[in-house]
Formats: sequence, C-alpha cells, structure tokens
Amino acid sequence: MSFSRNSIPSSSTKLVNTVIRGALWVSLVVPLGWIGFKFFGNGPSANPAQELTHLFGRVSIYALAANITLGSYFWLTSRSPLILSYFPTGLRVPLKKFRRHLGVAGFAYLFVHLGFHFLIEAGIYEGFTAIVAAQYLWVGSSAFTLMATLAITSNNFSMRKLGRNWKTLHRLAYVAFALGTIHTLMIEKADLIHFSILAFVTALPLIIRLGFWASEQRKARNARR
Repeated sequence: MSFSRNSIPSSSTKLVNTVIRGALWVSLVVPLGWIGFKFFGNGPSANPAQELTHLFGRVSIYALAANITLGSYFWLTSRSPLILSYFPTGLRVPLKKFRRHLGVAGFAYLFVHLGFHFLIEAGIYEGFTAIVAAQYLWVGSSAFTLMATLAITSNNFSMRKLGRNWKTLHRLAYVAFALGTIHTLMIEKADLIHFSILAFVTALPLIIRLGFWASEQRKARNARR
C-alpha cells in the first residue's frame, strides 16, 4: 500500500513537527549514552583522554554521514515519481529542517572533540604545536573550519541573505565529510574497515546522483541539437 503525495493532512503537521523535534533530541542525547557506554563499559583504556576525544569525533562523522545521506535521498526522490509516491510530501519540510539540525548537532560534537584535544589530551600550546606538525591534524582542522562555516549559516536568516548561494555553500558538507574521513583514516590504529565502509555507504548515493546528473546533462545536450 502506497501513500499519496499529500497523504499527511494539514492537521497532523504539528504532530509531525513534534516527532521530528523529538528525533532531534534523541540524536543529541543518545550519542552521549553511547559514548558513556563505550568509555566506561570496558573499563578505562591506556589513554582515556584520547579515547574520549576520538569518541566525540566519531559521533560527529556519523551525524555528518546521516545528514549527507538524507540529502541524497531527498534529491533522488525528487527525480523518481515511483519512490516519491511512497514518501509523503508532508514529511519533506520537517525532515529538511531536521537535516539542518542534524548538521548543527554534528558540529557540536566536533566542537567538543576539538575542545578535548586542547583541554584534556594535549594542552593549549602542545595542541597547536601538534596541529602544525601533524598532517592528519591539518586535514581535521580544515574539516572543522568548513563545518563551522556550515553550522553558522544553518539558519533561516542566512538562507534569506545568501539566496541561491546558500545551497552552493552547503555542498561543502561533502568536502567536510571527505576531509573528516581522511583525517580519521590517517590516525594510527584507526578502524580502517569500519570507516571505509561508512565512506562507501555514504558515497554510494552521491555516485548515483552523479549518474542521474550526467544523464540529465546528456539529454539536455541532445535536445539542443
């Protein structure tokens, strides 16, 4: 049984928004519980400060991957009537808002990740010295700069001011995810298989999108001939 494109009545919009806001809080709080379980579940590690820093960074990558995957799903459903028929349009607006909130939540965890690097793992002076000396920290710092820019502009005011340029700017999320993944894979003893699979699963919808885009461009060129 499929839903019609307008199967969610307007009277249910408030309920849908409430559910989305609840999902946002879950996305913020549940990772904290997961971090606590991973940190305390198996007892203290040899370097607890480093472990805690890495856990917050891992959650940030997960949030960014979810944000990008959700964006790919929106793009693909808009170009596939069959998929769209199973996706009520009443969900699209609140889910798009949730996508922005998810991006901001990911940056919040990334901010804590960076803060722990300076405050509990390396120290202020040593932390900056490490960034200058280590290439993987250059990459991570670049990802942080991009994520900070996206988080600051993830609001309605910025959308109005930037207009069409807002979407162009926020495509930098793909670059930030790539840099964040590279940063993680460059770290000694990083879980190469886990993050390689995560990168592949996140990139696969983007590859499909690229295929759709190439096909549309080819059809447009043929139509002009």
